[in-house]
Amino acid sequence: MSDTIGVPVGIPTERDRIFELPVELESLRDRKPIGRMIYEDGHLGWLVTSYSLARAVLADSRFSSRADLARIPVELPAEAEQARKDIPPGVFHRMDPPEHTRYRRLLAGHFAVRRMDSLTETIQRIVDERLHAMDRGGPPADLVRDFAKLVPLNVVSEVLGVPEDERDRFVRRVSVLFDQHAEAADVGAATQAIHTQFQEFVDAKKRAGTSGDVLGHLAASGELPDEEIATVGMVLLTAGYESTANMLALGTLALLEHPDQRARALSNSAQLDKAVDELLRYLSVTHIGPIRTALRDVELGGETIKAGDSVSIALPAANRDPEHVECPAALDIDNSSAGHLAFGYGVHQCLGQHLARNILRTSYAGIFREFPALRLAVPADELEICTEMPVYGVSRLPVEW
Repeated sequence: MSDTIGVPVGIPTERDRIFELPVELESLRDRKPIGRMIYEDGHLGWLVTSYSLARAVLADSRFSSRADLARIPVELPAEAEQARKDIPPGVFHRMDPPEHTRYRRLLAGHFAVRRMDSLTETIQRIVDERLHAMDRGGPPADLVRDFAKLVPLNVVSEVLGVPEDERDRFVRRVSVLFDQHAEAADVGAATQAIHTQFQEFVDAKKRAGTSGDVLGHLAASGELPDEEIATVGMVLLTAGYESTANMLALGTLALLEHPDQRARALSNSAQLDKAVDELLRYLSVTHIGPIRTALRDVELGGETIKAGDSVSIALPAANRDPEHVECPAALDIDNSSAGHLAFGYGVHQCLGQHLARNILRTSYAGIFREFPALRLAVPADELEICTEMPVYGVSRLPVEW
């Protein structure tokens, strides 16, 4: 079709350097902040690349988050495509209000700022345990394998209420879900096993009458059946784990590569908080989506989005929009990054954002306190970047001290 000449197929993700945007993505934003994009199934939808239009879509109830309506801008294996369509009850982040609102109401108290702040001591303990284990193993170490993947898993286990004696088995199974080299059958088996584990945890909490953690609270509320609670547990686990793990590794790399910003970030708690938000904006690890579907015709940025059209939002481009940030391509704590979209915006803004911030600031401070001489064990240009996964990151981060 002549009207699709030059139209990108899927969101551009290939990067020349780790901390640079894909050249094509930046070019698209600068030419036209909303334009056509061909989805993998041939659907002619839209790609939004500017900050203002991204916020507008995320805040507009005329754009749906429903999984059964969405088209994916990347190719999925047949099994994954079918699983995407067969959405079980409890996958609340792929629902619209009022169904979505009901689940958020049940969970909001467990992820409030005060509750997340109360976890600081627990997070610090987990961070210290992993850092001491790295130190005992001696350099070199892989920060991804030995720290970044394990810290958020253990923290989320605490929040959800995964029993201590089940953690090792739980962590092994979850690791399969996020292994880019895992076979589809292994991922499916691990998913089922984790769901079954969650159901067992819920049953145990009901019998014991415990309600201090998320699973126990949901079980005690009586508002959801056990199987649905297990699905909610899966959603909470998978929604934030990979992004936080990749932020830990990429953020540490960014601080290593920007020693002036590292020194400022570690100078006091206020600067560290600013640095965390700037890293979230600068890295924008969720680089494929979010995706919305127009429920009716919508005028946006001078274009008419037809009912049924899918709209993908390129968060890395939006968060580096020069109309939003004065120095968009630079990692600079003084950037006005507080309004970034790394956690989304609107009713679907990330429920666990305060927990993620706490994990990140505790981890960055802990890493450089424990290893003040931390450095890369290989040249930065030899690191393998993961551009085909839903969350951007590095597969390994060899370090020494």
